[in-house]
Amino acid sequence: MIGREQMSASEISQIDLTQGMLFPAQSITSMCQEAQHVVDDLDSEVSEDIAHVLNSSKKLANLISDHISTIENTDTPNGLDTRTIRHDMKNPLNVVLGCSKLIIDDLPLDAPIRQIFVQIIEIANDLQNQIDLLIVDEPEIKNFDGAATSGDIENLLSSVDQFKFELSEIDRISGKKILIVDDDKINRSIFSRRLEQRGLEVFQRANGVEALEFVNSQSVDLILLDLLMPGMNGIDVLEKIKLVDGYANIPILIISGLDDPRSIVMCLRRGATDYLSKPVELSVLEIKIASALEKNILQSNLEQMALYDQLTGLFNRHSILSALEEFESAYHEEGTDFGILTIDIDNFKKINDTYGHDIGDQALQHLSKVVGQVIRGQDLFGRLGGEEFIIGSNHINLPDFIDVSERVRKAVETNKMVLQEETLPFTVSGGVYHSTTGFNSMAEALKTSDQNLYNAKNRGRNRVEID
Repeated sequence: MIGREQMSASEISQIDLTQGMLFPAQSITSMCQEAQHVVDDLDSEVSEDIAHVLNSSKKLANLISDHISTIENTDTPNGLDTRTIRHDMKNPLNVVLGCSKLIIDDLPLDAPIRQIFVQIIEIANDLQNQIDLLIVDEPEIKNFDGAATSGDIENLLSSVDQFKFELSEIDRISGKKILIVDDDKINRSIFSRRLEQRGLEVFQRANGVEALEFVNSQSVDLILLDLLMPGMNGIDVLEKIKLVDGYANIPILIISGLDDPRSIVMCLRRGATDYLSKPVELSVLEIKIASALEKNILQSNLEQMALYDQLTGLFNRHSILSALEEFESAYHEEGTDFGILTIDIDNFKKINDTYGHDIGDQALQHLSKVVGQVIRGQDLFGRLGGEEFIIGSNHINLPDFIDVSERVRKAVETNKMVLQEETLPFTVSGGVYHSTTGFNSMAEALKTSDQNLYNAKNRGRNRVEID
């Protein structure tokens, strides 16, 4: 034990700072006790929230008192693990702020005790600022999965939230499924209630093992994951979730009382989408969730645009040709036979000129639907461009593929497109290539199919040709 006169200026500052935190924490406790005098007149959920605030404020005050005692009875106060101490304080503070805001939301504006919790929030926010000062000197980050610098941190954090949202934007992600993983039941409840109020479907799990069992059985759209949990910590859970089928791109938001750059960098490098420090401002949580979900939706849309034709929903030219390359590989490696059918709407220009391009687009969509219903489930179907489409069938002999081709032609001829005032009949011509006729390369196969299509056009249309 050292005397106060022997402490350094930073050590004295540390104890003075901590002692200054004790009175606000005790004040919150006293104000909660005052609020409980009218608890009988309140909704049971509000009463429960008040009890949570009271218990958490007492816990916080005890942690502060213990820290003061530790400083006063330690030979080297500056050697204390203040990062952990700060984390431990922020957990009950998160409950104080979260439950207080839920109480305010649930109470009418003229409720006698509503103002009490407005004041509690103000005190708690000031207390949070004081807790943040417990760590004065942040250790330099280096040799962290390589060499992390302040530049690394800046770049990582700048990339996390590129989209800005108003609270109204949350309506657009209503119905999305959220998984909350936190060993603190009250924290889970606070987040869950607020998110459910915003129209989100919420699931809760208390630890990493339960979370992994959940994601292996069903899908969600976003995960809120506590960093420090008993047993399996958040980093381990994060890495394992990313390996689960379908979860590689699911947004994962880390929530923790550790808000130092080291922890943030660690989580972001492991694949976390964002990092929120406790106590979590509920409105900020909503915005972060909306941002992450919208960003993920945007990414999915971009991937869809890269793979699919926007008018018909079929594979686009790039996708279908890439898929056909797999046919070529299977043929060379396993001798797997395949067929290609290239089809083209007969007299499509006349349709556009007579009825307009909108009707022409509808014709393309109609053909896509009709053909999709008659080909096999495993067959490839894509739009090459304009009115030209291609169908690829693997593991099929020549007679069967000719049957498929004829079935496609007849389906288009039979299933006429009905307009408001008239029926619009149209047909297709097709060119067939099959690997048994001699295969050298996919480029040559496509050229042959296209030539056979040209021949079908010249021989009267509404027919399928093969060499």
